[in-house]
Amino acid sequence: MRPSRIRGERLRPAAQLDAWLATAGITEGPLFRSVTRAGRVLGRAPCDREVAHLVSRAAAARAGATVFRIQGVSRHRSLQVLAGYVREEQAFRDYTGEKFL
Repeated sequence: MRPSRIRGERLRPAAQLDAWLATAGITEGPLFRSVTRAGRVLGRAPCDREVAHLVSRAAAARAGATVFRIQGVSRHRSLQVLAGYVREEQAFRDYTGEKFL
């Protein structure tokens, strides 16, 4: 493996983290934060239920469950909102650069 890939010079994870912190306005406190449905970043870490809910949606989508089955578990009223989460989870499936992630 080439040294530049080991240090992350290609994907620049440190730069990506700095960009997230700047965009979210995070200067102190938890790195991972709760986000409202409107997309506003809150000043607190997500609770255990929020994390479990997010993981269960992603796991169901990764396992190939239909959005209707996921909707039954996640209790989303809107398929449009749920589809957004499924798209996010599947964004890197069969991605040509997946070995770099």
